[in-house]
Amino acid sequence: MAKPTIVMVPGAWHKPLIYSEVAQSLEKHGYPTVSLALPSAGAKPSHQDFNGDEVVLVVHPYTGLPGGEAPKGLSKKDQEAKGLKGGLIRYVVMNGFATPPGFQAAAKGDYAKMPDWMKLDTENEVFAVEPEDAKRIFHNDISSEKA
Repeated sequence: MAKPTIVMVPGAWHKPLIYSEVAQSLEKHGYPTVSLALPSAGAKPSHQDFNGDEVVLVVHPYTGLPGGEAPKGLSKKDQEAKGLKGGLIRYVVMNGFATPPGFQAAAKGDYAKMPDWMKLDTENEVFAVEPEDAKRIFHNDISSEKA
């Protein structure tokens, strides 16, 4: 029996590289892994196809918010009901937000409660973090080299 594909989605402003050590460990045990890039880290949205694969979706900090809504209708049970193979078999939140369905942190366009280190990039319609702030905010407990 094939092992599920582990799809890892990093938090906002992080690149897939953040999962490299975890991915290597999982792959040593025979689990295929994919680390996706996000627009907030400079990626253009892709349309990777996991059709037919059983998938474990792993989200980390911010991506727990949209990550719970994104796979709706893609569970293994949903796929089987459509006569398809594969589908989402597990949803893992690592140090992130697990919210009830329909949760919204703020009304669209309401930036009053946003931290001052989050900068709105109106051209790309994403929030950005200045590199000089990133280590202090996200990686203050690891070495600068690893951060």
